Amino acid sequence: MADSRISANLPAGISEPAWKNPVNGHDFKNDPERDNYLFDSHKAYHAKDDVKALRNILHQLKELGGDYGFNSDFKTNSQGKMRCTLNSGRKRKTDKKTFSSRHNDRDFDSNPEHIAKDKSDKNVICSWCGTDISFDKGELKYYEETFGAQLEQTNQNYIKSRHKERVVTMDEWRKKTMHAPEEQLIQIGNVENCPDVETSLQCFNEYLGRLNDWNDEHGNPFFILNWAMHQDEMGAPHVHLRRAWPYLDEGTGLTTTD
Repeated sequence: MADSRISANLPAGISEPAWKNPVNGHDFKNDPERDNYLFDSHKAYHAKDDVKALRNILHQLKELGGDYGFNSDFKTNSQGKMRCTLNSGRKRKTDKKTFSSRHNDRDFDSNPEHIAKDKSDKNVICSWCGTDISFDKGELKYYEETFGAQLEQTNQNYIKSRHKERVVTMDEWRKKTMHAPEEQLIQIGNVENCPDVETSLQCFNEYLGRLNDWNDEHGNPFFILNWAMHQDEMGAPHVHLRRAWPYLDEGTGLTTTD
C-alpha cells in the first residue's frame, strides 16, 4: 500500500499543506492527539457541549486580540445578525428511516416531552391540497396522481419476471429513501436568541418566494408538498418544508422520482 503521507522535502514551488506547520513541520492532520472536529467537515456541532466549546475558543481568540465579527449575543451586535440554519435530507441519521410528515402537522397521539401540545394550535401549516386532510394523506395523494402509472408498470415488470416479492404499494414506495420527499429544516437564531414569530414567518415567506422563483427559472424540478412553522417546541420557531423531485423517465415516458 502506497504511503499517503506527504514528504517533508517538497520540490521548489510547492507549498506545505494547510494543516502542516511550515516552521517545525508538525503534521496536525496526522497527529494522534488532534481534535477530529477541526478537520472533519462532515461533522456538525449539534450538542450543547460542542457549542460551549466553540464559544470558549472564540472567547480565547478575542482575548488574544482577534476580532472575527462574531458575537454570541445578537442583542449587543450592532448589525443585529443571527445565524440562519438550514438542514436538508430524506432520512434520519439514527435509524436511517425516512422522515415522516406526521411530526410536522402533529398527526400523532403520543406526547413527546419537548412539545407543548396546548400551543400546537399556534403552529402555521400549509399543504398543496389544503389542510382538510393530513400531510401524510396529502403526500400519498400527490404520489398516486404523479407516480402511479410508473409504479404500476414497475410492478407489472416484476410480476412478468416472476419476482412478485418485489411488488410494493405506493405507500411503501414513497417511503423508500430514493423516492421519499426531501425535508428542509429552517431556523433563525437559537433557543436563547431568536426573532419573534411574526419576523420569522416574514423571513420564511421571503425565502419561500425566492425558492419558487428559482424553481420557475429552472423548469420546476421540484414540487412543494407542505410546510409547517412550529411554535410549540422547546426551542426557536422553525419551519419544516417537504418537497418531491419528479422527472420524466425518457425510457418509459412516465414520471418518476429519485
